[in-house]
Amino acid sequence: MKFTGGRIGFCLLGISGINNGKLESEYYIGIAGIIGLGIWEAIDAANEVEKYNSKLFKTIYDKEKPHIGFNLHTINKGLKLSLSYNF
Repeated sequence: MKFTGGRIGFCLLGISGINNGKLESEYYIGIAGIIGLGIWEAIDAANEVEKYNSKLFKTIYDKEKPHIGFNLHTINKGLKLSLSYNF
């Protein structure tokens, strides 16, 4: 919901940049702003999900979520799996 006002503002800025069929700099700023807000919204949503999942894990198990990492890397003859644990 907090991104809706920004999207409306950038849309209006983009629309104001169209002058007699000619695209002005405001149009490009509006488009870039809409794209930037979309990326920011996706990152913010991922952070909110991470916070919610950590809180839910603590509620269910009454302890902090372990810091385990799994990564897949491509190599010449297949995939390589790496595991990490932060103390």
